[in-house]
Amino acid sequence: MIDFYIVDVFAQQKFTGNQVAVLKSDSPLANEEMLKIAKEMKFIQSCFLIKNNDSYQVRIFMPKLEIPFSGDPVLASAFIINQIINEAPKESILIKLQKGDVEIQHQDDTYWMESPQPIFGRIFDKILLSRVLSIEPEDICDNPPIQQVSIGVPYIIVPIKNMKTLREISINKERYEWLTQRTKASCVLAYCNESIDEGNDYHIRVFADALGIPEDPASGSGVGSLAAYLSRYISSAEEGFQIRVEQGYEIGRPSLIKAKIHQLTEFLQIAIGGKVKLTSQGKIL
Repeated sequence: MIDFYIVDVFAQQKFTGNQVAVLKSDSPLANEEMLKIAKEMKFIQSCFLIKNNDSYQVRIFMPKLEIPFSGDPVLASAFIINQIINEAPKESILIKLQKGDVEIQHQDDTYWMESPQPIFGRIFDKILLSRVLSIEPEDICDNPPIQQVSIGVPYIIVPIKNMKTLREISINKERYEWLTQRTKASCVLAYCNESIDEGNDYHIRVFADALGIPEDPASGSGVGSLAAYLSRYISSAEEGFQIRVEQGYEIGRPSLIKAKIHQLTEFLQIAIGGKVKLTSQGKIL
């Protein structure tokens, strides 16, 4: 049997944020079996804790494929290991991914993780993305540019001038498919520097229909990519800065994702954090 837990990640309270299924198995599972289970769970992301000696390896699946890294399932896995599997909660939890280990810090009621180094990709034309988002080209900021950034999953980051336009975005599926078929990025992240809840710095929306996600309620890797983008164009990473990013309001699952950014010699240090709430648990027979 396989134990499973349903948790809400980047959630200020239960039944908000992003639902993630965490499945714990003490024996190896075939890739095909994990993908079938992930499809059965019907969540945006599912992760598998596979016992390996005294630790657990984490495998992350979206509805259509396995991915190397994503913030939500990494924090969900750390929460389950720390709160359910460990005899007592720890301040530091080591998550073993296929591409390396990630150390998660548990501070107060927030779980923090350091993201992989960002990769900056191509810059896109305003007219192209305005057609994908069904808005006018003048609704998109001239500066900073529209650019692809990745810390594991590539995002096309689009700066929108105001909240009204951001909330009115409607994806043109035909143009979105055309775009994703010609780039490595399946996710479009649109943002503005206004917020619904006081104290937050940015409001974002993330669209990833090519991955089976029409709109994502919380995107840890997306906010990590956004933080790297902001460090290049908006704020000085040498001095360090922090941001609070809200997401998911348009689909009824508000979330809050925090990020800390600092330049260390040649490397950009990005930490992504948020609260995690357990909502249910059970067994797969």
